[in-house]
Amino acid sequence: MKRRKRLPTRRRDALRHAARALILLLLVQNLLHVGLLLPVQALRETEEREGVCGTKVLRRIWEPDIYKTSLFYLTASENALLLGDVHFTHLGWFPQFGAALDCTGGAPLYAAERTVSRYGQEGTYCFFYGRADAPSIETVELSLRYISGYDEAEGENIYQEHVRLTVPKESWMERDGHRYFLLPYKLEGWPYQTSEHTFVTGRDNAGKVVTEFEITEGSYASYG
Repeated sequence: MKRRKRLPTRRRDALRHAARALILLLLVQNLLHVGLLLPVQALRETEEREGVCGTKVLRRIWEPDIYKTSLFYLTASENALLLGDVHFTHLGWFPQFGAALDCTGGAPLYAAERTVSRYGQEGTYCFFYGRADAPSIETVELSLRYISGYDEAEGENIYQEHVRLTVPKESWMERDGHRYFLLPYKLEGWPYQTSEHTFVTGRDNAGKVVTEFEITEGSYASYG
């Protein structure tokens, strides 16, 4: 029978100290409600707040121009999508904001938008995300528009397009039989008096429109 090799005393002591420090840190975090050890722990708090559970991380993005220590996560469950962000301080990781998207309506395409601005800086960061459930949808376009007038006869606003974006291949993800997308875009120099409105269009491989609608789901956040 082989004799088990023992770790050197110094190494054993170092491992014991590290384990004690980790346990102490977790206890302090739970008792004093300070920051969390891992970013994904803070993300789970955002998901609980938004009523989303059982998710998997699809993509993580670092946007240092928004906030140096912020991470943005796109997570998905069978019935929902969530784009949430967390940030790091000397006390640990803290949850920030999140916007959940319900994907249970049987629609061919779901889409949401999160816009984030930084006080004192030019431009607004837009995060467009969604899920395409119709197999016929091959291309997704995002049209950022402004209100240029009002049609009295039809009783509706008149929109003009500022910019049109096509979701590129690298922005698409596949997981558990679903197709997702996440497209960050910095909107600069908005010259219009009305706010930005985003319309999404899903097209088949022949360019025919499968679905088109204005995005109404999402949230807005501002960092100081």
